[in-house]
Amino acid sequence: MTFLSPLWLWALPLAALPVLAHLAFRSRRRRVVLPSLMFLHIAAPRLEARRRLRELLVLALRCAALAALALALAHPRWAGVGGGGSGAIVILIDNSGSMSAGDAPGGGEPRLRLACAGAAALVAALGA
Repeated sequence: MTFLSPLWLWALPLAALPVLAHLAFRSRRRRVVLPSLMFLHIAAPRLEARRRLRELLVLALRCAALAALALALAHPRWAGVGGGGSGAIVILIDNSGSMSAGDAPGGGEPRLRLACAGAAALVAALGA
């Protein structure tokens, strides 16, 4: 795979910025002891684990989005597609009623014959 704009690959390490922001602005847990909240102590660890998992998933998605943006801006190009590899050429000729009309305003040769001649010239230009 080659890149048409490899300068954008230098921006790929910037995908780690959400991790740095997450570590820098992490909120510290404050401990508050109130007797009326004693029944919540049983559910708190489960809720804390879900919150932490959700934060990690959002963090991973942010990093992946920035990495995908940097790679998209670098314009990747696969080696076998569009250059150097084998390919197939398809020539499609319309055989509808509009192709039977003449090319010139007063009539002339039908468009279908012109399209067939153009396709034959294209195949002849390809060679073996």
